[in-house]
Amino acid sequence: DSRIHSLRVLDENGEGTVASVLAALQWILDNQNSTNVRVVNLSLGKPITESATMDPLVLAVEQVWDAGITVVAAAGNFGHNGDLTIASPGNSRKIITVGSLTDSGTRSRSDDYVSTYSSRGPTAYDLTLKPDLIAPGNRVVGAADKNMRLKTLVGNTGLYISEDEAEDYGYDDDAAEDLDRRDYMELSGSSMAAAAVSGTVALMIAKDPSLTPGTIKARLMKSAYKMGGDPVAIGAGVLDVKAALKDTLTVTGDALSPSIVPHGSGTSLLVEDVAELWGVSSLKNKDIWKSANQWSTFNDTPDGYLEAQSYLWANSVDFVYQVESSSYLWANSYLWANSYLWANNYLWANSYLWANNYLWANNYLWANGMEDGD
Repeated sequence: DSRIHSLRVLDENGEGTVASVLAALQWILDNQNSTNVRVVNLSLGKPITESATMDPLVLAVEQVWDAGITVVAAAGNFGHNGDLTIASPGNSRKIITVGSLTDSGTRSRSDDYVSTYSSRGPTAYDLTLKPDLIAPGNRVVGAADKNMRLKTLVGNTGLYISEDEAEDYGYDDDAAEDLDRRDYMELSGSSMAAAAVSGTVALMIAKDPSLTPGTIKARLMKSAYKMGGDPVAIGAGVLDVKAALKDTLTVTGDALSPSIVPHGSGTSLLVEDVAELWGVSSLKNKDIWKSANQWSTFNDTPDGYLEAQSYLWANSVDFVYQVESSSYLWANSYLWANSYLWANNYLWANSYLWANNYLWANNYLWANGMEDGD
């Protein structure tokens, strides 16, 4: 029973400016009392070109967050380019940043994996541990207008829901037969994953309207299914809606995403300890990130940090030295190139960025390919 306010910040080509997003966020703040907006979903992003502390888009979403509104953003779809590919405003330490899971269309978790296109952390410039969690975002079927331009351009016009599937969703036999096959399309990306998390946030607030954005974020991360792998790809794990609704963790602050810093001679990395960062002494990093049972405190570890030396972090030593060199090379030696840094503050909608078979069209990426193996 949520009311949805759709603020259009992108044009018919899926393009827009940061100024449009800033105006929409300001509208939310100006109309907060009359609309009772509690959740903001941002399935869009732009390249990170400066520290989050200086990024106007990050500062704007954090102002919304500080007003008591939970903000959810897509991580981005540049995972093929390696680490440090999180998009802005997903580099904010406060808001919830969501990557994409490919669930292979089965009920089993054994064949689930992080979508190859899902952007990886940590964030450029600031080295914040992102994404915060991942959610199903690959080959998601949803309603779409018959004449939708995107639907026509990507050739996704023949998609339909079968009678058997319709019956599974609760339609009777006659209704299942009458479903208009042209009213659906299939898309992939962290945009879809972000929307799943935003929907979960709405359910959490419906159950307990007193929840703060920080507590919502902490519960989502703590309750996530602890899928194994690199936390800069998987975050705290996979969205678990039922577990999030049952979780009782409460934090007094913003549940900031932890910082990562080089340690000593650069042979290891340090991660902030969430017990201190979130102000919950009983909380352990391993309660949030499955791999954190390998993070330890050593004699020369600064207070509030854990050493991740024993963990197979993203390219480990090379990653550290590349960042320290101020050349801002990617962890896989990929240089932030102009082809991924669009001019004049243009941003893109993550729902237009898909895995494999990329095609340029009007300065953004269209999809005609799906996830590997699908």
